[in-house]
Amino acid sequence: MNLLFILCDNPFRASCGMGSSVKEIIEGLANADQSIRIQVLDLRSNDGHQTITDQIEVFSCGYRDCLGSDFIVQTLMNAPIQIIYAIKNLNRPDIIHLQDWTSIPVGNALASYWGGHIKTVYTTQLSYTLLREDLAKESMAAPPVDKAIVAEIERLERKSIQSSDRAIFLNRSDQARLDGPQQSQVIPHGIHLEDVASIPHEDKKLPGDHPVKLLYFGRIDTMKNVGRLLDVRLPSGVDLIVMGGEAGSNPDLYQRLENLAHQRDNVHRIPFTAGDEKFHIIRAADAVIFPSIHEPFGLVGLEALACGTPLIASFAGGMKDYLDETCAIRTDGLSAEAIENAIHTFMAMSESAKEAMIQNGLDVCRRFSWKDPVERHHRLYRDLAHDGIPA
Repeated sequence: MNLLFILCDNPFRASCGMGSSVKEIIEGLANADQSIRIQVLDLRSNDGHQTITDQIEVFSCGYRDCLGSDFIVQTLMNAPIQIIYAIKNLNRPDIIHLQDWTSIPVGNALASYWGGHIKTVYTTQLSYTLLREDLAKESMAAPPVDKAIVAEIERLERKSIQSSDRAIFLNRSDQARLDGPQQSQVIPHGIHLEDVASIPHEDKKLPGDHPVKLLYFGRIDTMKNVGRLLDVRLPSGVDLIVMGGEAGSNPDLYQRLENLAHQRDNVHRIPFTAGDEKFHIIRAADAVIFPSIHEPFGLVGLEALACGTPLIASFAGGMKDYLDETCAIRTDGLSAEAIENAIHTFMAMSESAKEAMIQNGLDVCRRFSWKDPVERHHRLYRDLAHDGIPA
């Protein structure tokens, strides 16, 4: 069985949660089934061909500097080049798996070019339609893109959900809001709790001279509500550490963060990191703060729980499917004031209450292992491949 994953990231040099999650699925599939051959078409970078294992190859042909209107227009403008590159370099797959709307133009063109019995799977890793709706609810503007382009993206997204051989959502709310067809599935992400627990503990000093460290990590973006987080009046004795980089972030928010980090002694930015080092930093924080406006799943939340670090979160989108108030502090709204109140709630908690919350969070992680999503993807591909055998 030959699979082609198309996404705007390189899973093996991931810059965001989508890339990291696809990596987990790809590696799990390869380990589970030696007959599977996987190609990845990365629409973000220009790294060319990369052999990961004898089962996995990555082909990179793209451009992505930052999020915003330029990224959206560039995504559509790059499609013809990427289609030609794929035709010249990739083998014809049995199944094409598109990971979100950025994959649609290239994926549809390749499926049409190769023809035959190629099956398509579409995952709503990020819905541009729902992102715009959720930002509008908060009176926040989406990236300034021509209305005709926006309408076309939303049309392509809804059509792909309905016309693909299988549609996958990361949470129940997105499935309902986007009218997921009868054969659609909700397959959430997961966490390797045992792997996180096996990482040796390392004393890590976070920046700042205040005793309490709040950590935000991820893209510095409007969708993540970073602007309002930066508006929060931090309580006395609290440092806010933002772990994120310029790549993939909103340029205006990134610059605002840089300015605040130079102006204030309680706001700090550190580079985004991966692997064991990321988990060392999460463990070093007193709490992780995750106030997103729109969140298809919210892997950051599971990573915080797996580290035994208290979590302050908005419970937006997919977070509602795994968080409740026994394992995390919920912000009562998405405003700066709501975030500030949630921080004060955390500051007032007893150590015993924090410990109970941590233990409940570990129980959540045990229910959201990567094993189940990998097995469900494997079963889905096998069913599609069997259906595609001509009579």
